[in-house]
Amino acid sequence: MAKKDEVANRQLRVASLLARGLTQREIVVMLEKNNYVTTDKAGNLKPWSLGTINADVKKIRLLWADDLKVRASAHAARILAELKEVKRAGWMKNDQKTVLSALDQEMKLLQLHNITVLTGPARELDMEEMSDEELAAIAKGEV
Repeated sequence: MAKKDEVANRQLRVASLLARGLTQREIVVMLEKNNYVTTDKAGNLKPWSLGTINADVKKIRLLWADDLKVRASAHAARILAELKEVKRAGWMKNDQKTVLSALDQEMKLLQLHNITVLTGPARELDMEEMSDEELAAIAKGEV
């Protein structure tokens, strides 16, 4: 087996054991117990070193963190697309409450709800208690 394949195979096994909650020392023991070992320069079988497993764990955790960022970003993009469609449908029906609710959710998703503008800090709007006239004024940018 090529060195690159050996490393990838070991890291897959380490990732699986790490995901099951094993410590690095427990991973070393479990790999040896399952006869997944390496060889020394003389060709003798020996367990993987704690240092090797530690390096694998560091790399795996970085990969997991990157994967989470990508997945979260993709999920947020999908939600934004759905909110865009909700707003479009709301505007087509002249349903200002739906539009404003979608805008509010979009602002929260993008973490824009606490932005301070020239007039002062953003305030929380309770759209359920607002009249249609107030909602229309907001939608027209009059407020």
